[in-house]
Amino acid sequence: MIELAAAAASDAAIQDTFNGLDEIVVVGTARAGAAPATILTSDDLDLFDSADVLRTLRAVPGLQLGEEEGFGLRPNIGIRGSGSERSAKIALMEDGVPIAPAPYAAPAAYYFPTTARIAAVEVAKGPAAIQYGPQTTGGALHLFSTPLPEGPQAYLAASFGSYGRMIDHGWAGTRVSLGEDLEGAVMIEAVRDSSDGFKDLPSGADTGFEIEDYVFKGALYTGEAHLMVKMQTSDQVSDETYLGLTEADYAADPYRRYAASAIDRFHGEHETYQISGEVPLTDNVRVTGLAYRTEFARSWYKLQEIETEDFLGAGGLSGTGDCDGISEILATPELCGSELAVLRGADSPADAVQIRDNNREYYAEGVQIALTSDLATGALRHDLVLSVRDHQDGVDRFQDQDGYAFEGGNLVLTTDNADGTQANRLTEAEALALFAQDRIEWDRFGLVLGARFESVETRQRRWDTPDRALAPDSIRENDYDVFLPAIRADFEASDTLTLFAGSYEGFGVPSAGAREGKAEKSVNSEIGLVYDDRGTLFQITGYFNDYENLLGRCTASSGSSECDFGDQFNAGEVDSYGVEAVASRSFAADGTVFPVTLSYSWTVAEFQNGFSSDFDPWGDVEAGDRLPYVPEHQATLVAGIERGPFSAYTSINYVDDARSTAGQGPIPCDQLIEERVLVDLAARYAINETLSLRAFADNLFDETYTASLRPAGRRPGKPRELRVGIEAQF
Repeated sequence: MIELAAAAASDAAIQDTFNGLDEIVVVGTARAGAAPATILTSDDLDLFDSADVLRTLRAVPGLQLGEEEGFGLRPNIGIRGSGSERSAKIALMEDGVPIAPAPYAAPAAYYFPTTARIAAVEVAKGPAAIQYGPQTTGGALHLFSTPLPEGPQAYLAASFGSYGRMIDHGWAGTRVSLGEDLEGAVMIEAVRDSSDGFKDLPSGADTGFEIEDYVFKGALYTGEAHLMVKMQTSDQVSDETYLGLTEADYAADPYRRYAASAIDRFHGEHETYQISGEVPLTDNVRVTGLAYRTEFARSWYKLQEIETEDFLGAGGLSGTGDCDGISEILATPELCGSELAVLRGADSPADAVQIRDNNREYYAEGVQIALTSDLATGALRHDLVLSVRDHQDGVDRFQDQDGYAFEGGNLVLTTDNADGTQANRLTEAEALALFAQDRIEWDRFGLVLGARFESVETRQRRWDTPDRALAPDSIRENDYDVFLPAIRADFEASDTLTLFAGSYEGFGVPSAGAREGKAEKSVNSEIGLVYDDRGTLFQITGYFNDYENLLGRCTASSGSSECDFGDQFNAGEVDSYGVEAVASRSFAADGTVFPVTLSYSWTVAEFQNGFSSDFDPWGDVEAGDRLPYVPEHQATLVAGIERGPFSAYTSINYVDDARSTAGQGPIPCDQLIEERVLVDLAARYAINETLSLRAFADNLFDETYTASLRPAGRRPGKPRELRVGIEAQF
């Protein structure tokens, strides 16, 4: 079940799970019982063996999880009301490496690590997030890949099920002696995940995806020093679209897809290269280093708009100029009936169907060094960390937009535009990050003092033509220097009860293309307690996040259409507050164990001032309006039964109503994302110590529910998916 504190596991286990990066990522806690972060261990992740990170994270309170295509390929994750679109408001890490495509220049997570190969997850909220950067106004999500084995080991798992779903995962590795006081370890890992999809095109074509992901790790160990190398490469092709459905069409068939999205396709390729190592300088001083580079290229060829004004006049097909954007067509089908008919496949003029190739290449690279020491000054024990990271990243946007026509229900290319004619931009960022922390213990008291300094420079060059040999038509530059303090205290009131409180200042990097570059900052405070007594574990946390300058980015994925993509909007002051609670206990009777964990979140996020923007999720805002996509109540119950070789677990997840556009009071029907209860089930039968049979049911009762109203139209969540499989460990 969920580990409430990193200290709940042994130091050796944490060191192994986190691949020896605990100095870089500052894993740990000043005192056992006062949890700085939530840890999902490999045992937690194995219960449902989910390849969807959103399903994995449901048991963690305080998160806002936005679905998009039903499989978690491009998750939308927010923490404590930070905003969830493309997970751009939280720091994303894998094995100590900032893993968003370009964390400073373009943090939107169009790449996300393949969840099937993740061995542990850390969710940092409150002062624990100060160790990460740059997007920390809400918190951080840190993923840890499969660790190197201690000896010859191998793992194989295969499953198949509904909608042609197939998941294959395997790894093999060993650790051997290479001579006196020298050992070596090596491991290879592969994941293949695919589905035909659960949505229906008129042509009967697939609406699913295929992912291949490969990892190589190698390491040398001598004494307490080590050097590790990791290389990862993945390829994803998904037949996914931004085009949803009108309210009426969703009610009639929520899994329908319009013909205009028939050739929409996402293709992404990702690579990671990293070297990490640790060397003890003295008995109590160590230096840890990490060098990394990530590369990501993606092309999303997808429907952008229905364009008829050029050849039918300003009124377009329907006689109004308000029906070119797909969001407008789906929101007002009664006014845009002719354009809606084209979305459904009706014959159209040439170039009426505009399909854009969102073609971008990203990179990120950096070096981080940390110095750690543990020492005592009188009765005080100190764990000191000093860390510095030098980082660069960037994105190359070189896009075109082609014209199509419908003829006899088929899309026919009518204009093939050259690359770079739609958008030609180069964006770069450089950042220096410094972090210092002192974890102090004295008797029953613990105190954590931390500080982070970020110095960031961003630059965006824009060309109006594809020719980069010409001088840029515009250059936008911004720079930021921020100092971010953090403090956390805990008190062991008894052997079973620990009280804690803390505060930190969060920071979000503005869009590199912002005309007015003003950083997003927040003061985040929390207070709570942990009760731990003979297997009964309970934690409750109250928090208040005070945003000084909440930022929203104009993106196609947010559903915005009237603004310039890349521009940014300042929402001013926002208050987000709430309560998080987790309780767990295992009951035993007659050789049968019944583990139970219940988590609950109450979240309120409100604008404190009024304004108007072209950012669709906000629009015209009044003071007191609730932020979109922040449900007030969420709860998850994970309960299991374990007896001999058999085990079964169920997850019951409740999510309250949410609104798709900022507002207050009753939610209008066309902005309502209805409350839902989803039940997942997993079962295992161990044939012997090596082989196990497994079965899974996602959305067991086949609940039909709305996952999102963005980017355009109503979109369904995944219906019931059944899988069976086999697992072998050697």
